[in-house]
Amino acid sequence: MNIDTFYNKIIQGLPIVRKNVDFRDDLKNSLSEYADNINSIDVDLFESEAEKQDVVAKIHEQSGRLYEIVDLYYAGQHATAFEKFQQLFNTPNGISTNFLYVHFNSFYYI
Repeated sequence: MNIDTFYNKIIQGLPIVRKNVDFRDDLKNSLSEYADNINSIDVDLFESEAEKQDVVAKIHEQSGRLYEIVDLYYAGQHATAFEKFQQLFNTPNGISTNFLYVHFNSFYYI
């Protein structure tokens, strides 16, 4: 998939529409679809296939952390969920430092 098709898929998917009774299912499906779309992008937009797979792995890792947080919240463990959410955004391996954004034909980490 080229970058324009990727952008169009993301734009067409917004806003995310609830399809399931459980928000957690919609979250998992949306993040999984996003990772699949990244995985479908042409490898020449990355430095290598290894870099592309590293990006996809990081998306799955951060998605897993989000799933855990939401599950904790739904289980009534609000304080633990909020603590983990804060850690997710404030740690070197969290979303704020490993967030993927697309700029023309390249991917960067900020």
